[in-house]
Amino acid sequence: MKVVATWPNTIYFPAYKSASGFVEIENFYKTLSVPVIGQPQDAMYPTDLFHDTQYHLNARGISRRTTDMVDMIDANRWLLPAHAVKGGPP
Repeated sequence: MKVVATWPNTIYFPAYKSASGFVEIENFYKTLSVPVIGQPQDAMYPTDLFHDTQYHLNARGISRRTTDMVDMIDANRWLLPAHAVKGGPP
């Protein structure tokens, strides 16, 4: 089985700009040879797109995240397992 990872949706906080945890997460996936699609900021949204926690998107947030994910997957399709064997970006 082949997998790729991406970042979970969360509310944007300015402190995230200097958080080292994102590098640690990315390094963890590298040790497993799992490519990570996108950047942490790609999954950070304003509070008005969340329902009841900093992770649960409301309907507008779900729609936006889906659109963003489709674009992100398309832009990084060379990382997907079916394409990775072809040797990288076009």
